[in-house]
Amino acid sequence: MFSSALCGPVFAGCLAAAAGTGNVALWLLAGGLGWLWFQLVWFFRDPTRVAPADRDAMLSPADGVVTHIDEVLAPGFPRDRAARISIYLSVWNVHLSRVPRSGRVNQVRYFRGAFLNARHRDCVRRNEQLWLDYVEPNGRMIRVKQISGALARRLVCVVKLGEDITAGDRYGIIKYGSRMDVLVPTDEPTWTVKVGDIVAAGTTVVARFGGPRT
Repeated sequence: MFSSALCGPVFAGCLAAAAGTGNVALWLLAGGLGWLWFQLVWFFRDPTRVAPADRDAMLSPADGVVTHIDEVLAPGFPRDRAARISIYLSVWNVHLSRVPRSGRVNQVRYFRGAFLNARHRDCVRRNEQLWLDYVEPNGRMIRVKQISGALARRLVCVVKLGEDITAGDRYGIIKYGSRMDVLVPTDEPTWTVKVGDIVAAGTTVVARFGGPRT
């Protein structure tokens, strides 16, 4: 598949050739390559985000729409249960993954799987995914899951075991439509969003810890 780095020069070359010869086929080819180049550049865009200075906040790890807020089975958490928020990313969303809360990485795991649509009820169980587990200074465990979709065929995580990560920082990318889940210990978060809300990675506060629960 074309990358944006390859598509740009090829588009420029075709455009120059079309302008020099007036060949209709070259103009059509240049137009198609120009459209593809724009789509690739748009997909891999990296807008500046400033995380709020709020120690109690948990930030959204992704741009998209909230699809689930519930409690799920989660081995490794107390009583093997965790509170979960799920966010669906369409192909039009920014696909960079960001850290929801600060901590230290203690495990990164990759699981092979299928490529069901990210809205499919079984995608969280069957699809390819990458789990980032880390622990806050107070001992709270956080698990962030990058989950593939029908088009997403590559999950990228650039942090390593033992690395300190900061809320709002970039830590990876999912290439094309997909889903992200954040799991935290049950009964701890006070959710500040609801299913159907649109969220932005690194800036939208999706939950708070330590405050009064409603």
